[in-house]
Amino acid sequence: DVLLEGRSLRGRSPETIARAGVALVPEGRRLFGELTVEENLRLGFAGRRRGTKGGSDLADVYALFPILEEFRERSAGALSGGQQQQLAIARALVAQPTVLLLDEPSLGLAPTVVDLVFATLQTIRDRGLAILLVEQRAQRTVALADRTHVLAGGELRLLLTPDDAADTDRMVAAYLA
Repeated sequence: DVLLEGRSLRGRSPETIARAGVALVPEGRRLFGELTVEENLRLGFAGRRRGTKGGSDLADVYALFPILEEFRERSAGALSGGQQQQLAIARALVAQPTVLLLDEPSLGLAPTVVDLVFATLQTIRDRGLAILLVEQRAQRTVALADRTHVLAGGELRLLLTPDDAADTDRMVAAYLA
């Protein structure tokens, strides 16, 4: 069972889960390409918890992702892959979640953009937002996380802390076991 603040999320509708404080940045971003950057961001407001005020409004996400403010009138489909990923993360943040789920946020991105994504995730984490991250870049993930669970074949193979980030031998052994 998955609990959030002591309440089960099992069998709940996606809307109920979003209103409970969970936001998802899916693999592949799933933006509305024909809508502008700002219109995509405004869609994130629909997932806000009732009575939630302040926090990650448009000014906050534009401060976190300045390129999005510069391109706010551009269609999301015209953005680069890295810019689209920033938009997907920003859209989730405007919902003001208590938990942010990210599925492979660095997939297919240029190395400099991967650095930007991980720096942004570190900033978000440092602000106190809980992050559940599914990611192929194990060393980067371990360095970011309080706890890292290495799964292979659907089984938990290894539990790591940030101190273990350089221990690539254990990570490789867990994947290949």
